[in-house]
Amino acid sequence: MLSCFKFCMLAMLVMFCIEFASQRYAIRYLDTHSASKEADFHGANGEAETEAFRQLAEGTSAADIWGAILNVFLLDFGILFHSVMVGVTLSTYGSGFGAFLAVIVFHQMFEGLGLGARISLIPFPKSSWIPWLLAFAYAIITPIGQAIGLGIRVPRWVGSLASGVLLWTSVVDLIAREFFGSNMLRASVLKVTYRVLCLFAGTGLMAMLGEWA
Repeated sequence: MLSCFKFCMLAMLVMFCIEFASQRYAIRYLDTHSASKEADFHGANGEAETEAFRQLAEGTSAADIWGAILNVFLLDFGILFHSVMVGVTLSTYGSGFGAFLAVIVFHQMFEGLGLGARISLIPFPKSSWIPWLLAFAYAIITPIGQAIGLGIRVPRWVGSLASGVLLWTSVVDLIAREFFGSNMLRASVLKVTYRVLCLFAGTGLMAMLGEWA
């Protein structure tokens, strides 16, 4: 148990290093290409392409917008890595498979809704294939994990690494960014209370599914 915990913490530290280094590179790159990148974000007439972009870009810099895009990619990576281990576990599960399968279906559904909500906030061009690729990767990654589980025996520490990656992406890249953004910090008490209650309800439901499995 202690060994698994150490691998989990190691994965969280690695994710911190990756995200910090990526953000620093993005900011330095934008500092030297700010004019061209601002033009890329806006259309030829200087207008945002979508309502999502207008909401995202209002009062924010290009670095903040690129940071949000990077956040989505890291979140997707964490969820995909975790989903591989879900597939591995699913393919090697013993008695009580039916109940476990039902839990996994709900678990993956809520996880996919969270990921899809974050992807939808990024104003990708209408012709971009990136959001479709992210969604497609999530759809097929669990069956890929099942095939891996049937073919090889995956050590427990790999699952611990996946847990650490998911903890980092869910807490830092999902919950923290959602609640510590300027929109939520300036929101009404009623809206904040509603969001917090939704967070606790979702967390409790996922914990209940985990206990059931």
